[in-house]
Amino acid sequence: MNALTTWLERYILPVAGKIGNQKHLVALRDAFIGTMPVTMAGSMAVLINAIIRDLPTQFIDGYDANTIPVFKEIIGINGYVWNGTLAIAGLMFAFSLGYNIA
Repeated sequence: MNALTTWLERYILPVAGKIGNQKHLVALRDAFIGTMPVTMAGSMAVLINAIIRDLPTQFIDGYDANTIPVFKEIIGINGYVWNGTLAIAGLMFAFSLGYNIA
């Protein structure tokens, strides 16, 4: 194992370091990192909607989450969260990439 580590440090690490310091790849990495919290918030909203609205329909015949007022409100709010996050994720990423390259 020590020989493998030594070989990797000698031959692979310098190349990886040069690639990792390339300006455009650093901007790409930072753009993905910058959009990650928004993506996670949108994903949580979609997950909650799937648990409340979609999952019970596979187990309970005639289940409709829109008939329960609290669930209807949560589904509506999570729809707005999705529209504000995942629906425009590409646009946010494009602006973030441009900001990080400049």
